[in-house]
Amino acid sequence: MNKTIIVTDLTRFNTNDMVCLAGVEPETGMLIRPMPYINQDFCEENKIIPGSIISADFDPVPTRTPPHIEDHWWRNIVKAGNTPSSEFYKLLRTTAFPSIASGFEMVVIDKVIPPTAPPNKSIITINACVRLHPGYNGNLQKIRASITDNDGFTLSYLPIADLGFYRFTQKLRMRNELQKLGDFIDNQNEIYVRLGLSRCYKAADGREGYWIQVNGIYTFPDFCAELRSYE
Repeated sequence: MNKTIIVTDLTRFNTNDMVCLAGVEPETGMLIRPMPYINQDFCEENKIIPGSIISADFDPVPTRTPPHIEDHWWRNIVKAGNTPSSEFYKLLRTTAFPSIASGFEMVVIDKVIPPTAPPNKSIITINACVRLHPGYNGNLQKIRASITDNDGFTLSYLPIADLGFYRFTQKLRMRNELQKLGDFIDNQNEIYVRLGLSRCYKAADGREGYWIQVNGIYTFPDFCAELRSYE
């Protein structure tokens, strides 16, 4: 069935040229993740960024299971325009939860959720405070974030999968200007964070489950245009 979504998540992978895109159908509030994953070159050629309007024939993946209930097969995907910043803000505000726990509808105590008790969704919006951590674990290319929700609960050193954010921070790193981005975020009135869950993964330390990552960081009233650009 043909549906139109507003892109809320555009995230990168470490090992290939695909991206994970997700968006909200404005009329219903349904979150849709197009499957299979979309080629990054397609997104760049069509200037697809958070806030872009996408139309396609979407059908639920029959084998989808919690938490990734948003998975939909897609056909004939096209970009249909861009949403004004005011409308994108309204969408984020409308979908936002006051806390990480209320968003996932479960007690969250760590950045990995056990596979035995997955939530019924894999992406949420929260209004939050954000602190950046450049050079995580001695790797200058890694930038992580600590996210504090309105209940005062903090998840520390989350990986940032946000494609535009990653690309922009690598440019700033080369110019030794990463602190400017942190200062910019600190000076904004509102920050909305999209938190997503990975596919089930077992880490080297034995922890297994759905790992929480930062899918998107959106600031208001101002945003950095270069952060949402392919230039």
